[in-house]
Amino acid sequence: MPSILMGKSLGRRPARRKAGVVVFTVVGMLVAGPAIGQVVNGSFESGGFVADSNQLMSLAPGSTVMAGWTTFNAELVWADNANPFVTPGADGAKFLDLSGYHDVAPFGGVLQALLLTSGQAYEMTFELGVEQVNPAFAGPITVRAAAAGAPAQDFTYNPVSVNGVPEWGQFAYDFVASPGSTDLSLLGISGGQFIGLDNVQLTAVPEPTGLSLIGGLAAARFVGRRRRRGGHRAGRPVARSASVPKE
Repeated sequence: MPSILMGKSLGRRPARRKAGVVVFTVVGMLVAGPAIGQVVNGSFESGGFVADSNQLMSLAPGSTVMAGWTTFNAELVWADNANPFVTPGADGAKFLDLSGYHDVAPFGGVLQALLLTSGQAYEMTFELGVEQVNPAFAGPITVRAAAAGAPAQDFTYNPVSVNGVPEWGQFAYDFVASPGSTDLSLLGISGGQFIGLDNVQLTAVPEPTGLSLIGGLAAARFVGRRRRRGGHRAGRPVARSASVPKE
């Protein structure tokens, strides 16, 4: 997310100034144990959200202020749909911008510890967001999904813009759970001033016919694209693929 303090170009967005950016770091907060089998707060709606003048909250690595999540690697922004830059999110009133206020690599990430069934196949779905009409917020963006004990996968999103509104694409990361607590993580790898993340979900799936995920192997695929039109969601089905999508 562009920093108003630094006076960066916002394309068609109105430029505003503020006195400074406050980075919230939670130190020594009591953190609950791993959740059992389901992602907690997958749309980032819950937690101690304290908005700045842009309806954003900057979170430093190690913050646990979002219920169920820990931030890592670099600063990121927890955003409300009322922000003046990019709205709305894919699901609910809030979403993340992994580029944060600093807008350059390294980017931020989030992780959550879950107690999963060892040897069980799971599918983690999530939505990535860009705004192609504005070069500052346009793709391509790349986010890395990972589960403890399984190979990480990179997902790149660079859709063709139609209406000049934030576009969200849904991706799926398949993996087999290892024994013990499993850390699921999503990390910004590349992009510009907006790397949107929203609507993270986890589902246990049957063993795929003809394609075993034995031994911690993982698979990645693009599920579909979603666009926001007047606050309503419209979907366009896209064929599933065993590789990272390129549009």
